Amino acid sequence: MVKLENPLNLSTDVKVIIGTIIKGLLGIMGALSLLMVVHGATGWILAAGNAEKVSASSKQMLWAVLGAVLTVASYIILSGIMKFF
Repeated sequence: MVKLENPLNLSTDVKVIIGTIIKGLLGIMGALSLLMVVHGATGWILAAGNAEKVSASSKQMLWAVLGAVLTVASYIILSGIMKFF
């Protein structure tokens, strides 16, 4: 009988695979939140005093920061849950 080795040296444990997927998704969410903050700040700078554009950009940055906070909170909660399994 021939035994095949994992060429990627990745774990086959379900807990490790789920943890890796969660960390990847949370990393993507964090990057998207950062991009939204940068986009809102750019809109705010380029608003040229237009109150509507400044307000819209401020709201966009606020929601992006709230998204980043939720991303960090979900990471903390999920890592706490994963410790029990």
